[in-house]
Amino acid sequence: MTSSTTKTTATRAPRKPADRAKPADQLRAEALAESPAGWELITPVEELRSSQIADAQADLLELFEALGVDLSQPDREFELEMTAATIRKVGELGTVLQRYSVDEEAFIAFDRGKGAAERITQLSMWFLQELGE
Repeated sequence: MTSSTTKTTATRAPRKPADRAKPADQLRAEALAESPAGWELITPVEELRSSQIADAQADLLELFEALGVDLSQPDREFELEMTAATIRKVGELGTVLQRYSVDEEAFIAFDRGKGAAERITQLSMWFLQELGE
């Protein structure tokens, strides 16, 4: 079996001081426009308890570190060599996200089929950024 490489990009524009003057719904609409596919399947951070936030952050950080992703890079662009270990870790990202899904059946459907690994990886990076704000 040959290994392949998947390139994944998850970026989010930094908030500017001028953002503080914008109404909350405008900020939310702008953030949602920049959100990856599947964002609506994840429980909003505002609804999570501090222990849930800590658990999600720790789990996602641990998995991304195991994947060799440098989280200090602002663009969060990285390539993953698709080895058996990498595939397992990407699968674990989906398991972590599923714990925070608002609709488990819809999340499972999102996590199926071609491109699911890339969708889950991008959604995981987005969720980690949301948890850290």
